[in-house]
Amino acid sequence: MTEMGMCHIINSNVAVFDDPTKWSDSTVAYAKKNIELSLHDIDYFVQIVNYAEAYKVYTLSPDEVILSGAASLTFDTEGFLSFGVQITSTRASEDLKYIPLHLRKCRFFNEKTSRRYPIYSYNRCLLECRINMILKLCGCIPHFYKPLDDERICSLADLECVFEYKREILKLSASNETIERFGDTNDIPKSFRDCGCLGNCEDDVFKNDRETFLPQETMNRLRVSVSAFPKVRVKREVIFSFYDFFLRSGGVVNLCIGTSVISIMELLLTALRIPIYEIMQIVKGIWRRYRKSQIPRPSYNKKVI
Repeated sequence: MTEMGMCHIINSNVAVFDDPTKWSDSTVAYAKKNIELSLHDIDYFVQIVNYAEAYKVYTLSPDEVILSGAASLTFDTEGFLSFGVQITSTRASEDLKYIPLHLRKCRFFNEKTSRRYPIYSYNRCLLECRINMILKLCGCIPHFYKPLDDERICSLADLECVFEYKREILKLSASNETIERFGDTNDIPKSFRDCGCLGNCEDDVFKNDRETFLPQETMNRLRVSVSAFPKVRVKREVIFSFYDFFLRSGGVVNLCIGTSVISIMELLLTALRIPIYEIMQIVKGIWRRYRKSQIPRPSYNKKVI
């Protein structure tokens, strides 16, 4: 189930989370089941025959979800249509997982940000922002979104409210009039940037490359293939860490003042050793005087008989 209605999904890892029959199943978990191709599988293709008189085709990453306004290919004529896709791949190193979010400015799929889905992706973050916006404007969510226990599904009358704010909801940008009506709140974004959605640290972007069409009567056939595998892979890597800074700072100090970090640490240790020793002696003296004051003194008073 998507914002455009029911869709048939091929080679997806996350489509199960948008299956209405699985929404109440808490055991549904992410499982990587997509088919992975290499350069040796250049002849691999997907073919759809007589699916419908007219339909749209979306190509996206196996870990992403379709949003309204996404690029699509419309097939509404009789014949044989073949088109290829190009893939741009981005991967991240293991060290990047330990970098704070405000520095790496991306999220991994297991760093979820909502209670609705157990995974994260850029499109799902925008989807969650859109749902929160509809909840604030109309007090309910449409039936094609997965509801939480404390959320109400919109009735036919409530959908009129969704239709009224349709343009603002799709753009994730509320007008000044709407903001004045409902008040300045975090649930009504002025721009999609207000949603605070970070990009995916690892992602595969599919782009339609070439199309060939052969007219054919009483035949509706679509073939999708990979026209060009990525020759270059983008990798997010930590190129300057704290350890690099520490090591390079030693070289800079040695160059500027002719010493090393170890020599500076020894100098600081020597400078601190004497004050620490004196403080410890003072503390020991105070403790001895305190112990002596606690010892009972013998009485020298003589009794007169």
